Amino acid sequence: LPAAQTLPSSFPDRPALQAIVVDPGHGGDDPGVTVGEIAEKQITLDVARRVRALVEGRLGIHVTLTRDEDRPLSADERAAAANNSAAGLFLSLHLNAAFGPSSSGAAVAYASLARDTPSGAPSAEPMVLPGPYGSVRTVTLVPWDLAQRGHIEASAALAGVVEAALREQVPMSPRPLRRAPLRALTGVNMPAVLVEMAYLTNPDQAAAIAGQDFQSRVADALFNAVVRYRTIAGGPP
Repeated sequence: LPAAQTLPSSFPDRPALQAIVVDPGHGGDDPGVTVGEIAEKQITLDVARRVRALVEGRLGIHVTLTRDEDRPLSADERAAAANNSAAGLFLSLHLNAAFGPSSSGAAVAYASLARDTPSGAPSAEPMVLPGPYGSVRTVTLVPWDLAQRGHIEASAALAGVVEAALREQVPMSPRPLRRAPLRALTGVNMPAVLVEMAYLTNPDQAAAIAGQDFQSRVADALFNAVVRYRTIAGGPP
């Protein structure tokens, strides 16, 4: 993954950033990691709302939350909400867990996909659809498991930006940048990262993430990341 100082200066083929999606992980009957009365699903929603307030209030960029209440969503439903939003980036918020209490720190991941479509796997195919006045138009339908493939370079850049911004605000994991075959991201048709904000299984981090100060620092970091990514994506500084 490129370090912050080696990020591309711009992505000239991408439109200016006018909207983003923030995905609060889990929800409803899927609480995520739970320690005592602290549930991942509520922390992710609280931080997502803070990010929305900052980004919309200070930048005028529209923010779509995949959920704004305590309800379950599948990975496909989250991807559909994102892909229908015409947004320019996707931040999926989560908390981490480990078998022992010592693991700590935030981390950022982006999707790992095969460079080429595996043999026998579905590929993007054109479809002819009727248009107005007897015309026809051709559209290319991309299977959702391939949607992220065209955004891997930009997702890597976004991950680097988010990691650098988080590092300024909160403790980081020894492996703060990761690449993995993440189901939460593969169907998202835009630059996308998954943010593990802290380890809820670490008592000190659990106490911190439940408080407003830590949540505000995470939200500030993600806001700063949006500002920086907007610059390399072709928007104003």
